[in-house]
Amino acid sequence: MADHYSNNDQHQRYNERLAKLEERSILALNNSAKRRKPLLKKQLPNLKQFRLKRNLQRIISVVLPFSLILLFMLYIISPLARINQVVVSGNHHLTDQEIEQATQVKKGRFIWGSIAMSPARLQKIQTRNAQIKSVKIVLTGMRSVDIRVKEYDVIGLINVGNQPKLLLSNGKVRPVTGHLEQFIAYDGFKNHYGILKLTAKEVGRLKPAIRNGISEVTYSPTTLDTQRLKLVMNDGNTVFVRADTLAEKMSYYPSIVANTNGKRIINLEFGAYSYGYSSKAK
Repeated sequence: MADHYSNNDQHQRYNERLAKLEERSILALNNSAKRRKPLLKKQLPNLKQFRLKRNLQRIISVVLPFSLILLFMLYIISPLARINQVVVSGNHHLTDQEIEQATQVKKGRFIWGSIAMSPARLQKIQTRNAQIKSVKIVLTGMRSVDIRVKEYDVIGLINVGNQPKLLLSNGKVRPVTGHLEQFIAYDGFKNHYGILKLTAKEVGRLKPAIRNGISEVTYSPTTLDTQRLKLVMNDGNTVFVRADTLAEKMSYYPSIVANTNGKRIINLEFGAYSYGYSSKAK
């Protein structure tokens, strides 16, 4: 009987301890939950802000490229992308219209396609007009461009197929345009384009004062000199000179003339000497 009461007491004490442990556990859980609630309240706005920022970045990454493409397309079809003013500079013989025609840079053309220059495009321009030596197209305003050109000199006239053509300092020819006050007449070069091109380049190297003193250039080869040229000067003298040394030898012409009297024949092929027209020397 005593054992039975003892067992009951022990069982009762065990249940009490278990109840206390459960109570402590529940308390601990409640305390933990209370501590976590403020933390969650603090983290929740940050989480919302992070999600908002991320969504905004996604929207921008999608919308921005399409917006830029749309703006570019609108710009292309708008008047802002078209040229409304063209200025030509550096041309002396060619007209502004000839330059614009050769470069295809005109009012109403797309700006960015007009200012881009490449060797292939320069070649096309020179095909349209052989007198153009170089071209630089500069954007000077939102819708204005400046075409800056360098020309090959016009060094005279030559008949090609019974038609007079302008001879340029690069050896090429082009139709006669504009007014020529002074020009050199070239003859005897038919079927001798190599000599004509060499002669043109050499004449192009002469100083204007000497070049303007030449009236005629005739290809006059001999068995001893296949490059011989005959130059008839405006002062009445006649000069014989090789095509490949024309620029170098003719640079001495003013000093030679200054030391001679009367109209003479001056030979600059090999060395330099002169004689009168009445002389039998050759």
